[in-house]
Amino acid sequence: MRLIGPALTVSAPLLAANAPYVNPWAHVRGVNYVPSYSRNPVQTWIDWDLVTIERELDLAQSLYLNAVRVFLHLFAWAADRPTFLSRYESFVVACAKRSIRPMIVLFDDDFFDVPGIATEADAKAWVASQAYRTSDWMANPGMPWLAADAAESWPLVRAFLADVVRDDPRLLAYDIMNEPGRNASFEGGLPTFIEFALNVTQRRSGGNVPTTVDDYTAVPATLPHLEGALSYHNYYHYSQWQDCTANQSDVYSVQAAAATTYFAAAAALNKPVLVSEFGQSDCYCPAAMALQDAGVGWIAWELILSHDQFGDFQGLLYANGTARSTAEVACLKALARRRPRAIGAAPSPRNGEPKQLKQLVEIDSD
Repeated sequence: MRLIGPALTVSAPLLAANAPYVNPWAHVRGVNYVPSYSRNPVQTWIDWDLVTIERELDLAQSLYLNAVRVFLHLFAWAADRPTFLSRYESFVVACAKRSIRPMIVLFDDDFFDVPGIATEADAKAWVASQAYRTSDWMANPGMPWLAADAAESWPLVRAFLADVVRDDPRLLAYDIMNEPGRNASFEGGLPTFIEFALNVTQRRSGGNVPTTVDDYTAVPATLPHLEGALSYHNYYHYSQWQDCTANQSDVYSVQAAAATTYFAAAAALNKPVLVSEFGQSDCYCPAAMALQDAGVGWIAWELILSHDQFGDFQGLLYANGTARSTAEVACLKALARRRPRAIGAAPSPRNGEPKQLKQLVEIDSD
């Protein structure tokens, strides 16, 4: 996972002299959300289970969280557009009832391309085969589809964005593409695609729903000036969760350093900033504390344990609502209820080492 991307350099501060910077996302406390019945975003929308989703959004609300990051997928859209769009709207409604605002991830470059899918018909056939039920996380829609669509000036991408992007105050943001990092065969590669998708999304949302792309390797060189808000991913020793308990001071320091850098970049541009992925078992609490101390909003990976390829080391709750670590969940609840730091220059992280996890926990009276 990248920490600081090449697009982060900001050459010209946009704030007026002496004007205080207010991070509109300093209050964001959220989780990436994949339902417990799902292994990947295609299954989320095809094997739709609103009862499960509402129960798990209730769990997120019980943690005092106010945001979720959720992944759409063109395969599910291609399989049955009206059904997909109805389910998408039902999800946004369910979030709004709980005062939870979704960050909608439109495209994804992570993991692998499903073989043989370059057209809408290919996607329909693959979904009909139910192969998604045994598949790990896949790219959305994958390089073969993007390359074929690029050759025709993006007709399917345009149609997808026309269906799902709108001026919707219930939404936190549109995340254009998750972890764009691969080389693409079409002219301009992913940076050109991302700039195109950003422009279309901003027009369709009226500029009222922030757009963002997590700072990664295959983004436009001027990304911070193009997007409406800054976001990034930062993990401590990814997948090595056993390193977290004994190294909480280091977890805190790593997160604080990155957050301070991104806060300064956001302040120079007068734009919101958050981390849209961080955390794993026993790392969540010191990481979230560092982010809050730096005035940066946070969305952890992920809410539910043991249902996807990340479930052995990431997730806060089991599907029945039981916490993997009651201490860690109590700590996050306490942090979520704490007033954020949002105004002024980047706050200084705590002096000295943060306390151990058991000392950070404020036992919640609820």
